[in-house]
Amino acid sequence: MVFEDVDGIGTAWHPAEDNSGRYFAADEAELTLTLIVEAAIDSYDSAALSLEDGTADCESSIFGEFEKDIESVYRLGSDASKVRSSLASLCRFIDRIPAPGASKNSDWSADAAAFAEDADDLLSRVSGIHARLTQLVTVYLALVAQKQNEDMKRVSGWAAILFTPSLVGAIYGMNFESIPELTWDFGYPLSILAMVIISAGLYAVFRRQRWL
Repeated sequence: MVFEDVDGIGTAWHPAEDNSGRYFAADEAELTLTLIVEAAIDSYDSAALSLEDGTADCESSIFGEFEKDIESVYRLGSDASKVRSSLASLCRFIDRIPAPGASKNSDWSADAAAFAEDADDLLSRVSGIHARLTQLVTVYLALVAQKQNEDMKRVSGWAAILFTPSLVGAIYGMNFESIPELTWDFGYPLSILAMVIISAGLYAVFRRQRWL
């Protein structure tokens, strides 16, 4: 844990690890804060790189041969949101922390400005990654909806084609006494021919409309 005031900075450790603590004078406090903030920025930079790699992998998987599980994309977006929130806290910390020994050392202002710029750049990167992942989820859902629509078209097309012979068979299978076609010599082959022609015509129409 770090304690900081205008005259210096102190550190303390958990008793289970180390009972000791140390107080840095004002001239050492700037170095300590510099190391702390640099370590935090480096850590967030590594996290941003990992998020970028994961996002690129998700994009290539969704638009490539294999589809990425949407749950994995959502989890990555959740991680990006957490990193973005933590980076926003770091930016506020850098902006608000008082310069140790400001009356004695004016270099901290320049260091803090550089740290703030680095943190803002990281925040912009992570925000961009989060936006890409959000857009990726939207595109993924659109692709799924499009695929479902294509499947529905194929099912509807084949249902219409198979409906024709079913309808003809149902009509002539009602066994009414006054169905003249039943007594025709060519009634049966004409019925088969009609079913084939109508089904073939429907198939050609649906094929032209790219439903099949």
